[in-house]
Amino acid sequence: MPSLHDFTTWQPLLRLLHAEHADTLAAPGGQVAGRTGPTGWSVPLTRRRRQPGRAALVSDNQEQYDAVEMVVEALRDEGRGGVSFVMEASTSPGMVRLHLIGAGPSSQPGIATAHPGTLLLADEALP
Repeated sequence: MPSLHDFTTWQPLLRLLHAEHADTLAAPGGQVAGRTGPTGWSVPLTRRRRQPGRAALVSDNQEQYDAVEMVVEALRDEGRGGVSFVMEASTSPGMVRLHLIGAGPSSQPGIATAHPGTLLLADEALP
């Protein structure tokens, strides 16, 4: 299994995000952000609606679940509880940049956002 910092871990998810948010990523400064972990994920992808008369099934959005699961498996392998990310278009056509934002002992995650919600100043830390 590739590691969390291996681009191939993120490639399926980035491909889905790029396809759905191509206009946003094409704009100057355009970016897409999310958060994922073993207990849940907040990724800006539209899920397919369930068919009338039946319950929603994982298979309805299997490609999304599989893409997120690759990242979750890498998190589990590294013993991490979650990671926030920001995807932005590169100046090179067809390329993207991926920024991973790890939560340290002095930060708490925000709700449904890629950015930390609270940063706590540790003893002798510089702001």
